Amino acid sequence: MSKGHTIPLLHLAHLLLRLPRVAVTVFTTPANRPFISNFLVNTTASIIDLPFPENVAGIPPGIESTDKLPSISLFVPLARATKLMQPDFERAVQDMPRVSFLVSDGFLWWTLESATKFGFPRFVFYGMNNYSSCVSRSVGVNRTLLTGPKSDDELITVTGFPWIKVTRNDFDPIFKNAEPKGPLFELFMDQVIASSNSHGTIVNSFYELEPVFVEHLNREAKPKAWCVGPLCLADPPRAQLQKPTWIQWLDQKLEQGSSVLYVAFGTQAEISLEQLKEISSGLEESNVNFLEEVKCEEQAIKENMGSTSIPCEFSHHVILFPFMSKGHTIPLLHLAHLLLRLPRVAVTVFTTPANRPFISNFLVNTSASIIDLPFPENVAGIPPGIESTDKLPSISLYVPLARATKLMQPDFERAVQDIPRVSFLVSDGFLWWTLESATKFGFPRFVFYGMNNYSSCVSRSVRVNHTLLDGPKSDDELITVTGFPWIKVTRNDFDPVFTDAEPKGPPFELFMDHVIATSNSYGMIVNSFYELEPVFVEHRNREAKPKAWCVGPLCLADPPRIQLQKPTWIQWLDRKLEQGSSVLYVAFGTQADISPEQLKEISSGLEESNVNFLWVIRNKESELGDGFEERVKDRGHTIPLLHLAHLLLRLPRVAVTVFTTPANRPFISNFLVNTSASIIDLPFPENVAGIPPGIESTDKLPSISLYVPLARATKLMQPDFERAVQDMPRVSFLVSDGFLWWTLESATKFGFPRFVFFGMNNYSSCVSRSVRVNRTLLDGPNSDDELITVTGFPWIKVTRNDFDPVFTDAEPKGPPFELFMDQVIATSNSYGMIVNSFYELEPVFFEHRNREAKPKAWCVGPLCLADPPRIQLQKPKWIQWLDRKLEQGSSVLYVAFGTQADISPEQLKEISSGLEESNVNFLWVIRNKESELGDGFEERVKDRGIVVREEGPMTEIVYDRCHPGFTYGIRDQHIDWMVFWETRSRQTEYGDGLSESLISKSSLQKPFLSKGSIDKGIQGKWQRKGINWSRKEKLGLHGEESRKSCGKRKIDMVAKSGISRGKKMRSLSISIDLEVGNSGEKVNTVLINNQEVNGIDYVVEVTSNFVSPAEIVALEAELSVDRSL
Repeated sequence: MSKGHTIPLLHLAHLLLRLPRVAVTVFTTPANRPFISNFLVNTTASIIDLPFPENVAGIPPGIESTDKLPSISLFVPLARATKLMQPDFERAVQDMPRVSFLVSDGFLWWTLESATKFGFPRFVFYGMNNYSSCVSRSVGVNRTLLTGPKSDDELITVTGFPWIKVTRNDFDPIFKNAEPKGPLFELFMDQVIASSNSHGTIVNSFYELEPVFVEHLNREAKPKAWCVGPLCLADPPRAQLQKPTWIQWLDQKLEQGSSVLYVAFGTQAEISLEQLKEISSGLEESNVNFLEEVKCEEQAIKENMGSTSIPCEFSHHVILFPFMSKGHTIPLLHLAHLLLRLPRVAVTVFTTPANRPFISNFLVNTSASIIDLPFPENVAGIPPGIESTDKLPSISLYVPLARATKLMQPDFERAVQDIPRVSFLVSDGFLWWTLESATKFGFPRFVFYGMNNYSSCVSRSVRVNHTLLDGPKSDDELITVTGFPWIKVTRNDFDPVFTDAEPKGPPFELFMDHVIATSNSYGMIVNSFYELEPVFVEHRNREAKPKAWCVGPLCLADPPRIQLQKPTWIQWLDRKLEQGSSVLYVAFGTQADISPEQLKEISSGLEESNVNFLWVIRNKESELGDGFEERVKDRGHTIPLLHLAHLLLRLPRVAVTVFTTPANRPFISNFLVNTSASIIDLPFPENVAGIPPGIESTDKLPSISLYVPLARATKLMQPDFERAVQDMPRVSFLVSDGFLWWTLESATKFGFPRFVFFGMNNYSSCVSRSVRVNRTLLDGPNSDDELITVTGFPWIKVTRNDFDPVFTDAEPKGPPFELFMDQVIATSNSYGMIVNSFYELEPVFFEHRNREAKPKAWCVGPLCLADPPRIQLQKPKWIQWLDRKLEQGSSVLYVAFGTQADISPEQLKEISSGLEESNVNFLWVIRNKESELGDGFEERVKDRGIVVREEGPMTEIVYDRCHPGFTYGIRDQHIDWMVFWETRSRQTEYGDGLSESLISKSSLQKPFLSKGSIDKGIQGKWQRKGINWSRKEKLGLHGEESRKSCGKRKIDMVAKSGISRGKKMRSLSISIDLEVGNSGEKVNTVLINNQEVNGIDYVVEVTSNFVSPAEIVALEAELSVDRSL
């Protein structure tokens, strides 16, 4: 727990994470976590907190690192205290995936014992180089070396290194004393013994820098030293809007061609005032440019050292404490950015755990510290988990929430006691009690409200002249404000604390508390500037106290945000600006309760007026009447204030928790970034028969035949799942995958409904059920390819090949069938089924399913529309390649077989040969384990083709593959329904060109396989390019040339099909009602912009599964297809 020891190991973490398939977990303590989290932001590293021991003799409460120790003499007690963390460390290790090796600091000697216990090697890390390690070892082994000199400054030759001279002053007492003893020596010996028994030493250096010392150390000492430095080179570049002052100063010296002396004694050296004085005098008297780094408690350095120095890390420490409301918080966070631009200013922001994510995101890439204070529990009227006014079910609960903050005062004062000296505090006016704390610790408090000087003056005038509002006969009668004769107000403009003749009750008491605290504060921070309202600034500072300091507009301190595309409302404003039109801005904030009647009246007034407007509303105020936005779209745009990325999180007062496993968390975290969703990891079972260690998803299975053991293994997660559910807030309902059948039992146990989700549409659900219920249906055909009519759906033809053995076997049995029956039974007993579709697309199948089967199906799709836009600072190479083909007017063949299809080497060879022999541009997506395509293949076809090796989900390809460059494709028989939706939904982006694109299999939506060929039935109405290269297809060819010929003919066929018929496609308009649960909230979404439709072709697939023989013959004739194919 020391920055000098920690930073190199965090650099090592960055280095390790660059390696393929490497996971890194960092252990730390709660107080050190923020520093480490900031260092590892945007990485997949996991961080685990171990509680630091309490009541350690000599260590002040809350101190968990050497940097914060009041004296370095307390280093030994702090290091010894870490031994008490060993049980927590071992419990955490026991619950983690298998550990390959441990790298721990040398002063954490006890970790060797833990590593040995769990059977993995331990590498030790000190941070020093091989040189100092060799010299220290030589002096330690030859103990009489330092006893000979008469003085501490006498030079001594180091044994083994005759060119190195040292003095006694260069070493700690444990080296100098003839018979060292005591706590420091005992700690030193513990870590020396543990180091020598470790597997190796990690050294932050490189061989070429000190070869003599590397070889000497590895020859004479153990363990072996591994040079992995300089580790600082692994640190990713930091985004800085402005260079620090000392960097700017160094740049100036560089431009002048001047050298600079760097002076630093680290964070642990104790420099006395006399020594500091001597150093400062010497530097001042010399003629040397220097940069001196000192600790802030060494501020006794004289300030007249000259402009050639940077004397201290920071000289002012400001606390910001915003009230728990975004409207109050955001300006103070802007103020934090403003303060951090000043030299040597540190900022600490206090908040609560639920509000921390918002504040952390706002202060990312800054040096601001954030401290969480627990919000009081069991506050009357406040629902559990509510820590801000934005989340209150009613603004009437504002007063209880504000009053509850007073209970945070003891925690606040304990925290203030443990942080560096505070220069001043800026706290929200509603945190009136912070004045008492500031007075107690002897620093000034500035109050902040967010309102301007105008409203402050008017409010004060009405409050001081209380009878002013008693005169009017009605609430709408205009009254002249005392002192400001040109200002007219009404009683309706004020709260009851102003208008009541004898105000009383909780709101008035709270109001008076903050008025009194404000008047006794040192000053008021106002988010305004003098030139905007000089009359009110001067009046306020003349008539009222405390003094007002104008520091606004604070929003200008906000750093620029990276946006690849402007929001729609900004684009709309830009158009109005180009037209020279003014715009009315309408907003009522996050705390005003606007009734449906008022919303309706406002919307009617805006519609009837001839005014351009922008109206900001909250999601829960979004019912503005049918067609309102469409009717006024040329003049207004509605922006929900609390718009969230995903569908459920768009609803008011809805919290979402996602359960996953550690290996799957990085993907899910990335997908839910910038949302309020919680993610809980459940450890995946270990030692599952057939499943390699570390595999926690079907995508990573060496063979999809192992999906049944993997699915069965999830049942072992049930106890952990139920323990987690027990500790959570009350659950409204559960949506779980169909293959997690056991979650129904858990949901029943805790008394909440379970919705099942499979990912397939109503069409495939109906067909699968019909075949399952009429089991003899698949017994009749003589061959697996013979067409069969589905009972209840005479227009649908299927074959035995379209179904798994659990459907086709006369008497199915075995693990796959048992798993199938478990999930069928659990599904039928669930509360409902979530379907990624919508009624208008497949009304026949939707109604049939809800009439004939249970549970009820709820259509909530297409779910891909709830996905937030992806930000890419740079296009992938394959997109750039497609862009070039688009510019050339060339079409591209898309080839993909998904993440779960097993493609044999022979099939890969046939495909690659066919692609090479053809004259077709192509993009081929393959998995890494299928990457052996033959020597020189990619080089030979580089002008026409590109191979994309994707280990991750295929959906990442689909997001960007909605590209005009694609015209046709080859894909595996299993096509994912979800990816079909994502492709169709993204036609908006490219319009006409996308109608030529092809969809492919994705592993994102389904953790387990379902019958892709059944889903294709409905997709066949939309998609017609491509051919099926079935995994069951018999090659039946002999010789290299025959294989090449077949591959080439198939590729030529699909290319001809895609080009000849693709030219007729036009975009198709579909309106979707996206119905969410029982809320009845509907989102009308347009998938594809209305366009003129000429000669629309309904798209079919080149397959025999769902097209009549007559249609096939006609299609083959039109395309001149060789029947032998």
